[in-house]
Amino acid sequence: MLANSNNAVFGDCTAQRGYFDGGRCPADQIAILERFVPITFGGAPNFVDAATAWAWPDRVRRELTYLSGGSPQLFRISSQPLRPFLGWLVGKSGPTTQLSIGRVVALNWSGWINYGVGQAWFTGQFVVQGLTGNFSAGGDSGSSVWTWDGIRYPVGLLFAGAAASRSGNPMPWVVSALDINLYT
Repeated sequence: MLANSNNAVFGDCTAQRGYFDGGRCPADQIAILERFVPITFGGAPNFVDAATAWAWPDRVRRELTYLSGGSPQLFRISSQPLRPFLGWLVGKSGPTTQLSIGRVVALNWSGWINYGVGQAWFTGQFVVQGLTGNFSAGGDSGSSVWTWDGIRYPVGLLFAGAAASRSGNPMPWVVSALDINLYT
């Protein structure tokens, strides 16, 4: 949502919580849009749905968080992106479903994603299915997906899906398309 389906411009406000979760600018502003990969609607292939924002260091933290018993728990993931492998256990922490575990059940998935303003064809994506219910839900898009181990290698960026499974952009593609290095 950082790029608002190609309708955003450099410097647009980024709020935490997101707009659809009640966040408003400038009261909840933590960053400004820096760059994004435009989504191509109508048939040409898309490989990532990703954007970056420049954040004020005093308004964000490098750790990821989830709630456990009402208390926030903090942790970090690795800064070395890997491509996911079929069968890997992966995790994510998102604002809607918090911490969840899933299994990579498909690689190289291709299909249409409805953005409300048009449909976009994505190719080369991976699919995660939750082990104990849904892996994620609306509002979790943009969450990092990482290996469910002590190192927590980032393997993807969550971006779309149905209730039973979620699709992710492979993290090496995300960092390449945005020309960034992960700093965790």
